[in-house]
Amino acid sequence: MRNGVITGAPNFVKFGNPQPLKSFSAFTCIGACGGFLDSVSLSLLNGAGGSASDTVAGFRAGIKGSDVSIPFANWVTPFAFTWKDNGPTKGGGFAFFNSIGTLNGRFGVPFANELIVGDPPDTFQLLEALDGGLGGNGILPSPIDISSDIGSDGSVNIPSADTPGMDPAPEPASIGLLFPAGASVAIFLRRRLRGLQAN
Repeated sequence: MRNGVITGAPNFVKFGNPQPLKSFSAFTCIGACGGFLDSVSLSLLNGAGGSASDTVAGFRAGIKGSDVSIPFANWVTPFAFTWKDNGPTKGGGFAFFNSIGTLNGRFGVPFANELIVGDPPDTFQLLEALDGGLGGNGILPSPIDISSDIGSDGSVNIPSADTPGMDPAPEPASIGLLFPAGASVAIFLRRRLRGLQAN
């Protein structure tokens, strides 16, 4: 799995709580792929942003998803989406979820994650597994089928009513209560999960 991390934290004082997103995008390969399989990007009102993508070659080598993580924030309402398409994986999944991880050597940092995967027919199970591997609880909301919302260019179009806002991370004193038992989420650049190979 390939991950990208947004280095800037949300500015809740200036932009409010929950903080709306400036923009986000998710794309999946449909038809003939030009080298990439899926990608995500995310930007905040204070100018911070990040993106991550998987190549077709990487997918064949075992890389199954791309994730952008916002430190020191949580989604107000997590969502999960799945779809079917005519791309090389025949579908995919997308999720907004919360997790606990490590940033600059500090373990226990809350993150708001934007994750895309392509691996039917068990897309939702893979989303939940990756959620758990990234420090979430491994349980996502029931997925919403958005097969009819996938654009001809592979754009993953999320209904506006299902776009979550962000709220601040828990106070440090409460973070310990959120640690997943036995979790190991030490790095965000590359990781192995359930036999997936990152190269």
